[in-house]
Formats: sequence, structure tokens, C-alpha cells
Amino acid sequence: MASLRTARLLLRGWHDDDLEALQRLHADPGVAEWLGVALTPEQVADMLSALRAGAARGWGVRAVCRLDGTFIGAAGLQPVKAGLPFTGVEAVWRLASHAWGQGYATEAMRAVLQHDFAHLDGAVDGGDVVSFTAATNRRSQAVMARLGFVAVPARDFDHPALPKGHPLRRHVFYRWQPAEAPRTSGTLQPLDEWGLNLGAWPSVADDRGHTPRGQLFQRSHAPTPPIDADAWAVEVAGLVRHPRRYTLHELQALFPKREVTATLVCAGLRRTELLAVAPIPGELGWSAEAIGTGRWGGIALADLLAAAEVLPGAAHVEFLGTDRVTREGREFGFATSISLAKAQAPEVLLATHLEGEPLPPDHGAPVRAVVPGWISAKSVKWVTRIEVRATPSDNYFQREAYRLQRTADPELPRSVRAGRAIEHFPLNAVITSPTAGQALPAGPVRLRGWAIGEGGAALTRVEVSPDGGQHWVEARRKPAAGEWAWACWEAVLWVEAGPVEFVVRAFDATGHVQPEHPAATWNVKGYCNNAWHRVPAQALAGG
Repeated sequence: MASLRTARLLLRGWHDDDLEALQRLHADPGVAEWLGVALTPEQVADMLSALRAGAARGWGVRAVCRLDGTFIGAAGLQPVKAGLPFTGVEAVWRLASHAWGQGYATEAMRAVLQHDFAHLDGAVDGGDVVSFTAATNRRSQAVMARLGFVAVPARDFDHPALPKGHPLRRHVFYRWQPAEAPRTSGTLQPLDEWGLNLGAWPSVADDRGHTPRGQLFQRSHAPTPPIDADAWAVEVAGLVRHPRRYTLHELQALFPKREVTATLVCAGLRRTELLAVAPIPGELGWSAEAIGTGRWGGIALADLLAAAEVLPGAAHVEFLGTDRVTREGREFGFATSISLAKAQAPEVLLATHLEGEPLPPDHGAPVRAVVPGWISAKSVKWVTRIEVRATPSDNYFQREAYRLQRTADPELPRSVRAGRAIEHFPLNAVITSPTAGQALPAGPVRLRGWAIGEGGAALTRVEVSPDGGQHWVEARRKPAAGEWAWACWEAVLWVEAGPVEFVVRAFDATGHVQPEHPAATWNVKGYCNNAWHRVPAQALAGG
């Protein structure tokens, strides 16, 4: 359990020689007045042992000392004891009476709540961090209010450890309720005059971490083609021993059904922040809405390639879509390729279903590729041909687009042909609540968002800041929806009245880090921005 330092206090783990100080604390007449029962030296020794054992959770109750080392009490979080009429995590503090009235309890618990919230994991039942005290203990109730706890009179109770008639038996119940922006979800809005590209902001994942079907972003380079699923077929060709065409029925009958929960990430995600650095003509102004997670069902591309028997010399697999795109005065189908190694990985699908239902037309029905960990341009929609090749696709979208080029060619300022072809998406993290410009009451504020590792790599940490990146607090990550999916996170930060700038950054198992500012990621087409995500807001006094 980490030690915490505030302006005046050190909150640390417990030592063997703290027993005497802990016994003096519980013999303090001011403290004893509110305990209701006197503790024996043996009971205090047992308490110290329990406090030390609880530290193994990574959160708990710490010893509270002034910075000169003087012990003044205890503060922290602990599981609600059995026998009480509720469960969850209890916020608790107990300070020597000579330390009362100086703001120490508030200062200590603010540090505890902000830090340990990230480590509670499944310990919080129904999301509740609670506190309770005798109904007559106005001092503790005032601390609760300053910390963002809200009284819930309907859950007041008689403490079972105290006998009927005891003056402290009636207890008041408080639930921690940090301020939070309304959790509204956006509706799909067009980013172009033809309505081909749509996104919803803010995007709110459901309880499983999935994007509701009606909010999943849509990225298309041409209108959705009319396709008769009964007449549709996909051709498997190129460097294979057994080229063949498959109808939809044959695909589903001949190959086992596979599923993968994966996050699709548009290469243009968060391009608007790059537009603020320098112009990027001709590209869509995607913000943070060009990402979404779903449960995809279909067949594994690897199974199809195994049946076709890939020939020696093969290194790439191209997907060709049915949609017709016009570029440079030519009309052609959208196509791009992935490496053969990725194509043969078990997570790559020819998807026919989304969340257990047939794909919607705008999302690639009847069959689309799903390539987890790579930019969504590789997850080609309306697939009609799969070609195994020795070289990457020579389609426009492989040669002339989706390439990362940091500096523009003066003679061809929009060309990225000299750039690097983009494959996997970068490490990224975004704050979804609050959104830019929102006003929130000063005090504890709950933040929410998502993070995803480079190419789907496992996340190791997500951190948030209330002051533009000067100070950081670890966020609590919820379990990812799948190996190839984002992880949702939440955190609580204390903010003072005035303008604030919330920031998030993430770290993954590959060791990648995010740059501090978008200028470090700017490129000719505005792809793959993964700078720290910043959200300016206003904290209002008296909230």
C-alpha cells in the first residue's frame, strides 16, 4: 500500500512500534466518547494486526502523521464489516482530539479517496463508497459533506454492536457522490455533406464495454452498395492452391463460427486536435468519436486460407470491397491489404454478425473483414474478393492513403506516397465525461473514459490530471471487454473553483507512451493522433 503525502501530512503503512501510539489514540477521552465501547489493549493489538494485513489489498487504512513524524491518528478505506445492513467500502478516520478542528481529516481522506479509488476493483458493491457515524456526531458529518458524501436518510440504521437505548446507537448513512457531468450519449451526426461518415459524441459504452449499435461510427469512401445477400459471393484467389468462390450460405455451412470482441479505431481518430496545429486539407474532421467496440461473429479468415492452401511466396492478403470509389478520375473498388501473418491470426474474421444480429448494410453486410488491433481501414466492408499476394495491394488506398508522412512534399503537399503504411493503431486514451466546456461544482469530480493499448496490447496504467498534467492520479480500469477491446476507466479528482484542464494518458505492456502535445504527432493526412487528451472545464464555487 503506497504512502501518501499532502501539504501537511504523511499517510503511511503501519509499523510494529505504532502499537503504543494506537493505544494512546483509543484512550483519548475525546475519541473514546464517540466509540461507544472501550477497547482493551488486546483489542487494539488485534486492530493493528488487521490494519497491517489489510494493506496487502493495495488500499486500506493508513497511519496519519504530521510531516515532522508526529502520529495523530488513522484514515483510509476498509470493507464494510459483516453484520451491517449494507455492503461496500467504508471511508473511516480517527484522529487524536488535539488534531481536531484543523482540517486534517478532510486533507487526509481527500488524498485517500483520490488515490485508492483506482485500486478498489471489485471491492465496491454497486459502486458505493460509504461512511456512517452516530447521528449526534456533527463534526464527522461535516467532514463527510466536505468530501462529497451525501446523506441518504432512508438508509440510516441502528448499529448492531451497540445495545438498545445507547445514545450512539442511531447512525446516519452517507454515500460518496462525486460531482459528475450528465451521462448523456450522443447521436450519430454526419461529418460530410453526403452523410457517408457519421459519429456520435460523447460515446458511452454499455455495461459490457460495448458501443451500442446505433452509436457505432460509420466510415465510408463511397455510398453503401446495394447487395443481394442471396446472390452475393466472395472469391478467394491469388497464391492459393484451391481458388474458389463461396456464397454466404457456403461460408456459414463449411466453416466453424467464430466470435471476437474488438474495438475498431479509425486512423483519423482525434484529427481535429491536429487541425489546430496546422491545416490538413481534404480530410474529415473526426474528433474522438471515430472508435467503437462490438462483438463480431463470422468465420476466421485463417480457416478460409487453410482450405485454400496458401502457396510459397505469399506474404500479403488483399480485401476488395463492392463499393465504388472515384479518385484521380478513375472509379474502382476500395481495397487494402494486411500481412499474411496477421491474416492467419485467429482473431481476424470475415464477419457476418454484430452483437449476435446480421451486420447492418452501412457496416458491411453481408460480409466484412474485422482485423483487430489494426486501423479500421483494414477491416474492409462489403468484401467480394480476397487475394493472396506476394506484395502489398496496389490499390490507391494502400499506395496513396493511410500512410504516415510527417512532413509534406512541397511539390505534392497532400501526397503521402513516401510515408509508412499504417498497420496497427497507437496507444490512446480519451476522456468521455466531462466534455469540453462543461461546468462542474468544485470539489470531487468523477471522470470517465476509455483507453486502448498499441495494436491491442494490454494496458498497464491509466493516469488522469486535473491541472494540465502537473499532477497525476491513477484511474481505476474496468476489465476490458475482450483481448482486442478498449478498457473503460473512471477516476475521481479534486478541483478548486476556476478554470481546470483535465488530462488523461495511458501506458501499455509494450512500453509505448503518449506524447504530451498533438504537435508531436502531426502528419500530412492527420492520422493516428494519440497525444494526451485534454478537456478544459470550469469548476464553480459553492457546488
